[in-house]
Formats: sequence, C-alpha cells, structure tokens
Amino acid sequence: GALGARDDNDVAFRQHAVELGEREDALDAVARLPRAAVGGDDAAAEGGGAHSSTLYNSLIQANRALTGDGGGTYSTTSRDCTLIGNTAAGYGGGAHGGSTELPLYDCLLFGNTAANGGGASDVDMRNCTLAGNTATTSGGGLYITTFGWAPIYNCIIYSNTAPANPNWIAESTYT
Repeated sequence: GALGARDDNDVAFRQHAVELGEREDALDAVARLPRAAVGGDDAAAEGGGAHSSTLYNSLIQANRALTGDGGGTYSTTSRDCTLIGNTAAGYGGGAHGGSTELPLYDCLLFGNTAANGGGASDVDMRNCTLAGNTATTSGGGLYITTFGWAPIYNCIIYSNTAPANPNWIAESTYT
C-alpha cells in the first residue's frame, strides 16, 4: 500500500490491502501515531484499519475486517479519534477491544456496520458518541459479549439501528 507523510506529525495510510492469511495490517505491531488518516484498508481477519496500535486525533475511515472483528480498529487504544464507515463481518464495525478491551477516549463512531455491535464491541469507552451505526443482528451502537468486560463512562449511544437492541446490548452483567 501507499504511505505518504505530509509532515512530521501527519501520516496518511491509503489503499493498503491485506492478503488472506497475511498479518500485515495497515498499522500492525505497536504503532503510536498522532493525527493519522487510515482509510480504505482491508484485513482478512480483524483490524481492517489498525491492529494493536495507539492512535491520537486520527481519522479511521472505510476500512474492513473481511471475516473477523474490528473493521476500523482491533485491540487498539484510540484517543480523540473519529471512526466512520468501517465494516466488520463479526463484532465491532468501528472498533473491537480485542481480548484486553482496549479503550476509546473522546471518540466519535458514526456510520459503521457489523453483524453485532455496529459501532463497537467489547471496548472500554469514556466520553464517546456512538450514533448512526448499524448491526445486521444486534447491538447497532454497542455489543458487549459474555467474554467482554467493558466499562462505559459518560457516553452517548443514540440513533443506531439493528433488528434487535438497536442501541446496545450486554450478553451478561458483572457484579
């Protein structure tokens, strides 16, 4: 894929395709990027745009997890980010926290799509807005699985769509 740096703090990733079975996502390993634009990327499994990364003040747009979770990001910490128009075959069209429920802080998730959790799944969220996301099965905005523990603080989850539980669903509760 193409990689172009506009200045020292502004990195753009465009049209990075991942071959089936390959593990070289657009932002694999531990990347720490301020003001990144990650768009138009496909992953065979999880993390269409970013996987195991830390993103600050970034745009994550139009990425796909073709057979897995986290169309925009998977197992990625995101701060002050916008996740728009990402798609996952499984859980978390915009973001999936992975096995560690990595956090989203001060993020907007809009227009993302997944089977479950169109906006996000199994993420620790603080001060986020999830609106206009779609799930084809359940949890249009947010889906928390029985394996996930995802604290949600001061978030707006509104106007999402799904056949069941259009805004959010938690498969189980913890005490």
